[in-house]
Amino acid sequence: MARIHDLAALLKEAPDEVFIQPHNVPDPDAIASCFGLQQLLGALGVPAQIIYEDEIEKANSLAMLNTFGITMRHSAEVTPERNVAAALLYGIFMDTSDLTRGTSPLDIDMFYWLYSLADISLITQLKGSELSLDDLKDYARAFESVEVYDQIGFLPLENGNDSLLGAASDIVTSVAGVNVVVSYAIREGGVKYSTRSITPAVNAADLVRAIVDGHGVGGGHDGMAGGFIKRERLPAGRSIDTFTRVRAVQFVDDAFARSEPVEAADHA
Repeated sequence: MARIHDLAALLKEAPDEVFIQPHNVPDPDAIASCFGLQQLLGALGVPAQIIYEDEIEKANSLAMLNTFGITMRHSAEVTPERNVAAALLYGIFMDTSDLTRGTSPLDIDMFYWLYSLADISLITQLKGSELSLDDLKDYARAFESVEVYDQIGFLPLENGNDSLLGAASDIVTSVAGVNVVVSYAIREGGVKYSTRSITPAVNAADLVRAIVDGHGVGGGHDGMAGGFIKRERLPAGRSIDTFTRVRAVQFVDDAFARSEPVEAADHA
C-alpha cells in the first residue's frame, strides 16, 4: 500500500485536474478498474475524473454507468485554458522546429486545434525572448568557427547552454549542402554535444552515440539528439575537435555508403 500513498502524494502536487483514462473503447472491466481507482484516490484526498477517447459501444458498458452511478467524460470535452493551450502550442513549435522537423499528422491536428484556443500573444512574447544579448554574441563567435566537411557541419561553441547548442545546430542545417550538423561545447564538467540530421541516411541519435561511444552517453530522435562526455572520461592525447570530427565523419561516411543502392550484378 505504500506505493499507492506515494502516488497519491505525487498527484496532490498536480497543477491541474487528475484524469483516469482506460483504452479508447472502454469495456466493463476497464470501466470497473477506472471506477475502483477513482474511489481509491478519492479516499486518499485526490479527486479524479474518468475520461475516454472514442465511444462506449457495448450495451452492458452503458448500463454499468447508470447502474453504478459512474460518470465518464469524453476526452474531447476537456478543453485547456488559453495559457495552457499556448504552452502546448509553443512546445509543438519548438520540438518540430516550427513544424519542419519530425512532424506527425497528430502534431498538425493538435496544432490547429490548440491554435484556436491559445493566447497567441504569449507565444509572440516567447518568440521575442528566445535569445539574450550574450547568446547573440556566442552565436557570432560560433558561426565564425563553422567548418564543413562534405555534407557535415561542425560547430564548436564556447560553453553554450543546451538551447543555444540546439538552436545553432538548426541554423547550420539551413546552409546549402549541409545535411548533418554536430555542435559541441566544452564545459567545466565535460563536453556537451548536439546533433542534427535532415537526411534519412543519417540518424542523429545513432550519430551522437557513435561520437561518445566508450566515453559518454547520448540519444534522441532521428533528426535531433544530444550527448555528454564527463571531463574525467575525455579521450587522452587527442583534442576534442579531432576526436569529434574523426568519429563523426567515419559514421556519416559509413551511413551514406549503406544507404546507396546496390547495383545489380551483370550476368550477361
